Amino acid sequence: MKLTHTLMLGAAAALCTTTAASALDLRGAGGASPAHPSTYMYEQFATFLEEESGGSISLSLVGSEVVSLTQVPDALSSELISVGNLLPLFFPSNFERTNVAGDMALIGRLSHAMALAMTEFVVNCDPCQEEFAEQGMVFLGAGASDPYVLITTTPVRSAEDLQGLRLRSGGAPFSHWAENFGATPVSIAVGEQFEALNQGTIDGTMTSLVDMLSFRLVDVADYVTEVPLGTYHVTSNFTFNQSTWAG
Repeated sequence: MKLTHTLMLGAAAALCTTTAASALDLRGAGGASPAHPSTYMYEQFATFLEEESGGSISLSLVGSEVVSLTQVPDALSSELISVGNLLPLFFPSNFERTNVAGDMALIGRLSHAMALAMTEFVVNCDPCQEEFAEQGMVFLGAGASDPYVLITTTPVRSAEDLQGLRLRSGGAPFSHWAENFGATPVSIAVGEQFEALNQGTIDGTMTSLVDMLSFRLVDVADYVTEVPLGTYHVTSNFTFNQSTWAG
């Protein structure tokens, strides 16, 4: 009985040592400000990982001051982070096939439906999978914004009011929409739209209403116009570094 008890204690000690040795601490980046939904998303992801793995996997979050949305690919390839919120529309030459789904941006009305459609598209699109593999990344799923609106410093009540406006664009489909109505699309990062509006570099932005709070646009823009701009759904919200995922 004493020998059995000793063996059980030894096995338990060995198990604890093995668990501690195999614990995995990942680094993740939502890429946006603390108030942005992507930060909340990654905070919940960290909690989920720890709970589902029984504490053997944890996720340390890296702030946007270290890894912004435009820096996610480099941070993944250098293994500065293990998983990041990648927006393929920012990198058209690297994700040409994946970004085809952006051509359907304007039809988006329900964010959950568009997120699921985008996820199914990339999972079953061999050329899309190859694009991620070539970048050393693994696609795990997409999300989508709520329908985009116009947030401007001057009122937009008709198509004529769009003439000559400089509007921040998050990608090609929104740039094409702006050009169609005589506006000038300006390609700047989402985190720079506050300063651009504040300094008068742009007259407005095509973005989610949530940015009024997430990026404090409420302090620099006076008008919100609901137009059929669709959803921002060409996303890869949980993009893993390939070698990390393989492990």
